[in-house]
Amino acid sequence: MYRFNILAIILIISMVFLDASANPTEELIDEQEEECASYCLKVFLWNTVNMNNKIEACDKKSMQMSVLQNQLDVLKLKETMYEKTIKEKEVQCSRQEKLNEDVASIRDKLENMTENKQLEDILKQLESSRAIIEEKNEQIRSLKTKLQINEFLLGTCKSNITLSPAALVRQDMSMLETSCSRIENTTEIWKIQVPGMEPFRVRCDGIIAGPGWTVIQRRVDGTVDFNRSWDEYRTGFGDLDGNFFVGLEKLYRMTIFQPHELFVYLQNFDNEIRYAHYSSFSIGSEDDAYKLKDLGEFAGDAGDALKMNLNMKFTTFDRDNDKRGFDNCSIERQGGWWFNQCARSNLNGRYFERELDKWEGIWWWNWQETRTLQSVQMLIRSISQK
Repeated sequence: MYRFNILAIILIISMVFLDASANPTEELIDEQEEECASYCLKVFLWNTVNMNNKIEACDKKSMQMSVLQNQLDVLKLKETMYEKTIKEKEVQCSRQEKLNEDVASIRDKLENMTENKQLEDILKQLESSRAIIEEKNEQIRSLKTKLQINEFLLGTCKSNITLSPAALVRQDMSMLETSCSRIENTTEIWKIQVPGMEPFRVRCDGIIAGPGWTVIQRRVDGTVDFNRSWDEYRTGFGDLDGNFFVGLEKLYRMTIFQPHELFVYLQNFDNEIRYAHYSSFSIGSEDDAYKLKDLGEFAGDAGDALKMNLNMKFTTFDRDNDKRGFDNCSIERQGGWWFNQCARSNLNGRYFERELDKWEGIWWWNWQETRTLQSVQMLIRSISQK
């Protein structure tokens, strides 16, 4: 549009000059002036055309710049799209790398699981072998004890052979009992001797469950604390006229010397009495943590609250042998026992002077759950003396 305006101006100026040269009424101009005017017009026209060409060239460049700008915008848009695509690809690559790492981790775990499975099989075989070895060791210990018993009896027989009849009578009168088998309808303190131990005193009872019973545990009040150490439970503690525990080592020696049965006497604060009878009772040696090895058949009206303790080792607050992984049952129940995870009985727990619902108290779950009892006794008797 600007170019057409310039051309129009040039045409008007040309017409003015032509009018001036053709008008006869104006003063004559000499030839030099005419030549100069003609030359000036030519120069003016040349400059005008040259300027017009430059303007056209400038317009072309402007159009080219506009095209280039559009191309640049398109390139910038493509660059933005490419950058977005690159980021998406990087995320995909990152995810792929993470996936590859996860796959590799899973593969390693599977390989480890295979190795662990083989290791577990080996450990199971070792555990089986260890159990067999322990069983053989227990058999060896049992045979050693029986050998001691036989040596004890043989020595007694040998000494009897060399004695006179009068001396035999005197020895027979002074010989210690090996159990409470001769106790009748009374309760007495006797001194007995079993192979492998020095003579020791026990409480014999012929009233609670018939003749011939040895009391191994008794709770009648709170004067004796039963939350004791391993060593105290091994040797025994308390007063035979009151509250006591006979001792695990004595209990082991008595039950391995001859087969025994178990009687559990329970009395609540309403003076109701219940009992639990087990046809067989024995425990292992200290090497086996005095494991509860045999209970036989159950009978009684108190319910069987000992069956979950069968084959369990004895536990005290300073010797954790129970099956509970996160703590020690003896600490929670405040007394030593053959705990599993933990137990349905707690006859060595804390004594309370009245009936309370206490996990740490003395109770027998199958009778009245965790409500505390007034009195309990555990008694054993040689099966051959029934």
